[in-house]
Amino acid sequence: MRSQQTRNLTSLASLVVLVVAAAAAVSAQTSRGTVTGIVSDQNGAVISGAEAELKNSATNQVRTTKTNDSGLYRFDAVDLAVYDLTIKAKGFKTITNTAILVQANRIATIDAKMEVGTSQEVVEVSAAAGELLQTSDAVRGGNFTASQIQTLPGGTNAYDLGRLLPGVVTATAGAQFGNDSQFSVNGQRPRGNNYLIDGTENNDISVTGPATEINNPDAVAEVSIQTGLFSAEFGRAGGGVFNLVTKSGTNGVHGTGRWLFASGL
Repeated sequence: MRSQQTRNLTSLASLVVLVVAAAAAVSAQTSRGTVTGIVSDQNGAVISGAEAELKNSATNQVRTTKTNDSGLYRFDAVDLAVYDLTIKAKGFKTITNTAILVQANRIATIDAKMEVGTSQEVVEVSAAAGELLQTSDAVRGGNFTASQIQTLPGGTNAYDLGRLLPGVVTATAGAQFGNDSQFSVNGQRPRGNNYLIDGTENNDISVTGPATEINNPDAVAEVSIQTGLFSAEFGRAGGGVFNLVTKSGTNGVHGTGRWLFASGL
């Protein structure tokens, strides 16, 4: 009997660990991006076993992988930043794609056509705007970068940038419940929105809207706002998904100063 109870407890503990790990992985993915693509030669034949290296320009952190039998490489859960992608294969020139912007909840598709040559020969390509378009999913919405958060009209609350997207309007007074950020997305009630900070739930269950507001735009790396056709991993939302991603560190020491003047006090 005691042996059976021990096995049951062990199984339960293992299940709890798996559930927590899965939840953490899903949460992290909502505030990260993906870089993927197909590696082929000039004739269109795919190249398997090619080495792909993804390097964070700000931290020099490097991740590597190899293409599969279909010539596909893929980096999931990539932190938001600007990256350089280097692809090497025996008998071909090395290709380096620079200035690849990774955004939250988006897939950057960077295909590579390799030329015959030696790996010491390097072909450098700057990532074109067309390559960074979201082509793999039909999700609607927009991503606002740190520079846009600083300059676009929206006040000190970065969530408010959602008003600049199609289908998003400020809720009427009768639909508001005391929270500043109250939006109607595609005609849905404000209570149907899902607010996140770094992929973690930030919903005020009492009056709707975000429970916590970050009022320093300089602390925000990106705001990802999905207004429709988003994947099931987000759930909960009948309106929109507002995900505010805070900044992470770099190898350089830097800082900013900021002052706010509030009239009428």
